[in-house]
Amino acid sequence: MKNKTVGFMVILFFFWLFAKNDKTQTSNATPLSQSNPPSTFTTHNSTSNIPTDEKSKAYYINADTLKVRNAPNGNAIQSLKRGAQVRVYEQISSWSRISKDQEEERWVSASYLCETSECYIKRAPSQPTPIPKKQRIEQPKTPRSQQLQPRNYSSSCSCSSGNVCIGPRGGRYCITSGGNKRYGV
Repeated sequence: MKNKTVGFMVILFFFWLFAKNDKTQTSNATPLSQSNPPSTFTTHNSTSNIPTDEKSKAYYINADTLKVRNAPNGNAIQSLKRGAQVRVYEQISSWSRISKDQEEERWVSASYLCETSECYIKRAPSQPTPIPKKQRIEQPKTPRSQQLQPRNYSSSCSCSSGNVCIGPRGGRYCITSGGNKRYGV
């Protein structure tokens, strides 16, 4: 019976230890980028996640309005206008934290931040030079009566005279006394 009690006490001790660890981690509000709590066995060579005033960098808002959120992909709590300067203390994937450790967390999308002081100014799109339309060259108009003149067959192609005419495609014909064409002559 003593072994069961000791085993139960050990399990209870570990449960209490893990519950205590969870409470201390949430009260310290550790950044989301640190998934493992710091221990004596791990060393952090990367100083990019250490939020200090010396490690922050100035950026400018490059959007008409940019929503500030309480967490990455969180609820919007504020809006910033184009050109507002912010300091980035931490970067997680495409999100930048613009609040210090002691302040309420404020996050913005990193894709709408730029580094130089005039990068947020909208450039007016350059007006393309108009391409001149092709000028239509007017052909001198001929009267309609001249365009649709019926062909006047001369008597030089009459079948009775024995003369043969050659058409535009090389066909041979003559004109009968009735005014019709007879081909293959």
